Amino acid sequence: SSSNDDDDDDDNNNDLPRELVVADVRLGTRLNGHEGIVHGGILALLLDDAMGYAFESMGIPMAFTANLNVDYRKPILAPTTNNNNNSNFGWRG
Repeated sequence: SSSNDDDDDDDNNNDLPRELVVADVRLGTRLNGHEGIVHGGILALLLDDAMGYAFESMGIPMAFTANLNVDYRKPILAPTTNNNNNSNFGWRG
């Protein structure tokens, strides 16, 4: 049988605690790269900041980002509201 790397990662991480980070973010049109699309750098900044708050909420008082690579799946349209954009984030490492 064939194996998918993603499936292997999930199998290896079953014993790890799962944490959920929820961020209520609403963006207007002044943070666009292209018209109607939020700039990817802004999205990376928001992701990095949310992860900082997540670490803090888990009792890790100080954490630093040494490297952040983001693979974008689709554009986030601007302006955003909670009802018109749902984004799923994940990480490996």
